[in-house]
Amino acid sequence: MSLEHKKFDENYDRLLLEHFKQGVPPILDNLLQHKTRLGPLLLILRDRKFGDYLRDLIQTTETNNEIVQSDRKIVADCMRHQLEGRYPLQIIEKIAVQQSHYPLMQTADHSQLIYDPATFLNNFIFHSAIKQAGLEYAVVQQCSTVRMLTTNSPKSGPGVLTLNDELYRVFDTSNRKLVSSNVATLRNPRYLLEPMGTTKNQKIPQVLHELRGLQFPDAATAFREANNKIWSAIGSKDKRELVLFDEYLSSEIIPRMILTPNHILNNLLFDPEASGVFRDTIRDFVSSIDCLLLTDTTDFFWGRTRDQLSSMKLSSQRDVLQTDKSSKGVQIEFSPESVAYNLMNKNIYPNLLLSMVAVSILPQTTAVGGSSQFEYIPEIQEILSRTLAKVNLVPGEYIKTITENFLSTMLSHLLPTTHPIFNELAALDYGNDILRFGEDLQNTSLAELMEDYSGFSYFSKLFERRDSRKKSN
Repeated sequence: MSLEHKKFDENYDRLLLEHFKQGVPPILDNLLQHKTRLGPLLLILRDRKFGDYLRDLIQTTETNNEIVQSDRKIVADCMRHQLEGRYPLQIIEKIAVQQSHYPLMQTADHSQLIYDPATFLNNFIFHSAIKQAGLEYAVVQQCSTVRMLTTNSPKSGPGVLTLNDELYRVFDTSNRKLVSSNVATLRNPRYLLEPMGTTKNQKIPQVLHELRGLQFPDAATAFREANNKIWSAIGSKDKRELVLFDEYLSSEIIPRMILTPNHILNNLLFDPEASGVFRDTIRDFVSSIDCLLLTDTTDFFWGRTRDQLSSMKLSSQRDVLQTDKSSKGVQIEFSPESVAYNLMNKNIYPNLLLSMVAVSILPQTTAVGGSSQFEYIPEIQEILSRTLAKVNLVPGEYIKTITENFLSTMLSHLLPTTHPIFNELAALDYGNDILRFGEDLQNTSLAELMEDYSGFSYFSKLFERRDSRKKSN
């Protein structure tokens, strides 16, 4: 059975549950009871071999649609520009050509050191899939709009790193700045990599030791350069190149789209009728019981206020965009030229919905991501298709490409933290062949790997949030 998204109708649900339901772990049962897209996928995967699933990850959409082809060219051109100075020109061209023929991108990562178990696992699985498909480059966009510290008790997030049960401060930043800053906006960080407890001078891998004292213009660049160095240190033979981007890529794609006359995104944001319908459709969907993941915390963009990102709101006349609650706020004219300028100058950043529209949905690039993404990309597709159906911007055949193409595959939580690969991760250093586990796992079933499905337990909080929305409605 294909692992593509499906509109799971009641008959399909019934047949699926009758066939698979016996012996389902409680977490998986919960995903099924709440009608997630993820639940049926995980059922289908139970007896599938890891090696077979790698092939399912590398699904791309073939199209002759001129609108889609034009957007794919925008993405490839922005990649070329972002990679200038990082690779020789002939390598840059190879990366862009691969992206044009195989519109595929790993988008599960937060921008942080690849020693983080989830970040490593995402790239390990994606690399295994790329290698099996015979592709040369593993193209990744890491989300860099996340906070440096995502939880405070226990401390976790890009600003801290756990190695051998010891918590390390990644940069020479104070606790206060860790809490308040975002990866994309933290300026001039210097790598510290020192224990946060009383233990000092713990031995760390040589590749990390060499990062100490290095300074970068911002944390997103610091993580990208460090991860390139760490990945290069891995000693696996026939290793594929990891090509890292962050939200600076989406912040260049969006300007090129909105400055293109009559582009869909230009109209959705700035045409009086279309933008009103788009905004209303987002609000209606997010407040409905159809929505599980998306939120409505900012109007399309985040504004940089010092080292953090703040939510933004459009004025009632839709001509000004300004930060919502910051005393030292950002206020810009809401026009294509002004938004493009402020994106390129890193004064504002796209929110999740807008970033995925630009990077994945409009160019129909398959986003290989996490379990949350497997839910929210179809939600964004639904918002976009509902909007386009109400306004006269594109032909009906184009709208079908938005609704009928499956633009997300799922790679997160496929291995439990008890797997031996994680014992070796903390010692990852020059010459280590940690990617060899990809070959060892080929014939292992995903049911064996996922064990009790505990990696998906966080969905229970999402269900509670949706249930409370049902009651309020």
